[in-house]
Amino acid sequence: MEPALVIFLLAALFIVGFVYNYYQKQQKWNFWEKLAEDWQYRFRTDDAYRFAEREEFPLFKQGHDRSVDYLIEGKSHGKQILLFDYSYKTGSGKSETTHGLTALMIQTPVYGCGLTVRPENFFDRLAAFVGFDDINFEFEEFNRAFQVKCNDKKFAYDVFHNKMMEFLMEHRNLAMEWFDFRILFYLFPTQHVHSRAGAEYLRAMAEGFVQRLPEYLVEQQREG
Repeated sequence: MEPALVIFLLAALFIVGFVYNYYQKQQKWNFWEKLAEDWQYRFRTDDAYRFAEREEFPLFKQGHDRSVDYLIEGKSHGKQILLFDYSYKTGSGKSETTHGLTALMIQTPVYGCGLTVRPENFFDRLAAFVGFDDINFEFEEFNRAFQVKCNDKKFAYDVFHNKMMEFLMEHRNLAMEWFDFRILFYLFPTQHVHSRAGAEYLRAMAEGFVQRLPEYLVEQQREG
């Protein structure tokens, strides 16, 4: 093959790749901007809440080169909601992998005591077999579906009453991390949500969880 032809083909591939990446980025920008407009939220392209530095949430401890590309913020039923596009990297060199997901953080009137929930997998069951168990409840199907950990077991038992467990059983791809007065929700395995229906599903799950919190927990917080 002629050297000039090789150079032409390489240049063409570079241009096609550049145009494709630009198109993909523009599509994402348009999605987030339109979603913010529809929800009447503020649209941002910076990590305004420094999620990449907030290591109290397990998600934000993973990997390196953490970043937030797009974020929208607003209120729903009086509670602040942040929906954002998050990514981080693991490994290095040829083994480096970029992980991306869409996450939602919602304000809650109850202090969370470091409660985390995610779908249980084979390695969780293996860990339980050798003695590294999570918190279990009377609802055995729920125990098999989710791994629950918390700094305060009583708090976990208060949160996961029967109605709450039934609600989560309808959303078995849900992961949750609750610290202070904010709860972080995302889908597990982690994935991007680049559709209006997907974003609304994530928001509805978060709101449904907060709405099902026992009233006495809210009252205890007010009294405290």
